[in-house]
Amino acid sequence: MTTIEFRCFGLLQVDIQGQPVPELNASPAMRRLLGYLIINRGRPLNRSQVAGIFWPDVPETQARRALNNLLWRLRRLAGGALAANLEAKGNTLCWRLPAGAWLDLEAFETLTRPVRQLEQAIRPPDASILAALEQAVLLYRGDLLAECDAEWSAGPRRRYQEQFTQTLQALATGYERAGAPDRALRYATELLRAEPYHEPGYEAMVRLHLVANQPQAALAVYGQYAQLWRDELGLSPSAGMQRLLHTAEQAAGNQAAPEAAARALAQLWQMMAQPDLPDPVGAAARQAIDQLQQTVANEATRLGDAAEAEYAWEAAQQAYQAALTALETLPANNGRYRRQYKLRLRCDSLYDRLAQRREQAENLARALNLARELADTAAQSEVRARQCWTAMEQCRPAQAIAFAEKALRLAGQNQPLQAQALRLLGSSHELAGHYQKAVTYHQQALALDAGAPALERLDQINLASVYTYLGEDWPALQNVQAALERMPERPPSLVRAIALGNLANIERELGLYGQASGRLQTAQQIAGALGDRGVMTWLAARAAVLYRQTGNWARAETWAAQAWRSSQEIHHPRFAIEAALELAHLHDGSNNSGAARAWLEQARELIGESGLTRYQAAAAILAALFHLEDGRVVEAAATAGDALAAVEATGEHRYLPLVHALLGVIAQRQADEETARRQFALAWQALNQRARAIPDPATQTAFLQATPLRCQLAANRPLTYQEMRRCLAPAADGWL
Repeated sequence: MTTIEFRCFGLLQVDIQGQPVPELNASPAMRRLLGYLIINRGRPLNRSQVAGIFWPDVPETQARRALNNLLWRLRRLAGGALAANLEAKGNTLCWRLPAGAWLDLEAFETLTRPVRQLEQAIRPPDASILAALEQAVLLYRGDLLAECDAEWSAGPRRRYQEQFTQTLQALATGYERAGAPDRALRYATELLRAEPYHEPGYEAMVRLHLVANQPQAALAVYGQYAQLWRDELGLSPSAGMQRLLHTAEQAAGNQAAPEAAARALAQLWQMMAQPDLPDPVGAAARQAIDQLQQTVANEATRLGDAAEAEYAWEAAQQAYQAALTALETLPANNGRYRRQYKLRLRCDSLYDRLAQRREQAENLARALNLARELADTAAQSEVRARQCWTAMEQCRPAQAIAFAEKALRLAGQNQPLQAQALRLLGSSHELAGHYQKAVTYHQQALALDAGAPALERLDQINLASVYTYLGEDWPALQNVQAALERMPERPPSLVRAIALGNLANIERELGLYGQASGRLQTAQQIAGALGDRGVMTWLAARAAVLYRQTGNWARAETWAAQAWRSSQEIHHPRFAIEAALELAHLHDGSNNSGAARAWLEQARELIGESGLTRYQAAAAILAALFHLEDGRVVEAAATAGDALAAVEATGEHRYLPLVHALLGVIAQRQADEETARRQFALAWQALNQRARAIPDPATQTAFLQATPLRCQLAANRPLTYQEMRRCLAPAADGWL
């Protein structure tokens, strides 16, 4: 099939099978006519009017003859491929896009369709929408038919120009709302390049420079804006821009003090380096250095606090590091150690949000040394707890458990620290797939946290997560709902984002897909606004599963691919395994067997490298299905047996209905009808047990009807292999 691509942004370009059409490139008149036909594609055109547009200064007969000659030449181009759909009847012309051809104008209009709804939205947009708008910007290589200055091209050109600037503004606003100021700044800059008089673009530039802790850059942009408005438009700056100017001036003034102190420090250190410096002068210089270092530390800490309040994590981190550097030269005493310790804990939270694990580990090692210098076991317990969290984020469950146990021993009789250590022990055992142990530790933490609402909510969220894996859906739902009911919506917090993500996961398990989708989107907006890469990656993996189960393959694949990319960027094996398994399942549903098996193999390698045995059941189930597809029944039986053993070892009973159904199908293939009946009965019992534990009849019904597999099992009858494969198709999935 001939592939034709028409590009009308910039100079008109037509490629056939990836190659340009030389005759078209050599004829400006032909390009103008083809451009006119493309813009008016599908519309009946009057020959005389078209001739008059292109040859307005010659008699109509001569103009018609010139038009006919140009149309004849167009029909001959590329063997008639460009004019295959050109209809000429009497005095009427009509050109349609050739079958299967690609046109950048149509692609651009499709990709920019969400711009209007984004202008009215308050919440950050989906990453998939922003990605589509970025593709649209790449398509816009220049103004429509850039070499053509005819009147007929002016109107469409203005319309696409406006569409392009609206898209740039939507990207700048969208990424600002999503907590990605660098990307927002990039599109705000492009917006002003495309439309130099775009006042909202200048406001966005100033605001984004302030978010990035760049007040001098913000003042420079304001200066350009004010000069343009005054000299070329004769206008005064808007009230909004004047407010931003005041903020920028304040921020620049705040930076001046530490910069001046740094210059003075450099001069003092240079003085101290002189070999013949008198002792009294040296002592005075040393005292001045200490005072200035104290000033620098105070100012840097204040700047860090301000940046952290604005969710500018990197700027806050740099400020705290400047404060730590200043404190290093001060006399060693408990006061200095205590202050350094607290700053290192602040840095730990920032490293965690930015997923900078190596820096986080080094920073905590230094914090532990400071806690030891202070002989403070409570401080040591706090650091060990944070080291446990870092180990969990690096998917090292055994190391995490060891750190949590040390934190518990160091906590002594300090009840809040005991509860923290128990909470982390629960989460570490959950990561390792020891779900019953995890429940025990989280329940102990909840008992100790009685009367502390914020900590009780955290314990309930943790319990909800573990109950979901155990297949205890109703306790999971009750715990997370109780946590959310007592949790303030403002200010936005990562704890709320995690709670909503867990609730979405539970509601998906229960078949409440509409509710789950809304919760998940809210969670993603919060995490995006706060800029926590780990939580955003976790939510992307959850979104992939949800959209696959509801039949939205395109969005599922978008989120799965994003989860995979992000997991690689932040070096998070757990999320990488989940994304790889999801991509394997999606490719399997798309009949791309090779890609599906490659992703499964990737997941199994990661499981082996990380030691995260909790994912062995999911991988074994998919592998058994692939073996069945290949007719390797013996291997399928062995692998399904491995899946059942993994489920029984972890207690992850949400997989039991599927595993027993799979074993039943395999027994059918082996002509072992008795075993098949027994396995299908066990599958029905496991599903029925989960359903009976849901006291609400409507929710119980939704649970049983949530997937085709559950509907089949609820009927309490055997399945064939073909029926099971249909049940597990991604459009109506029943296993994750």
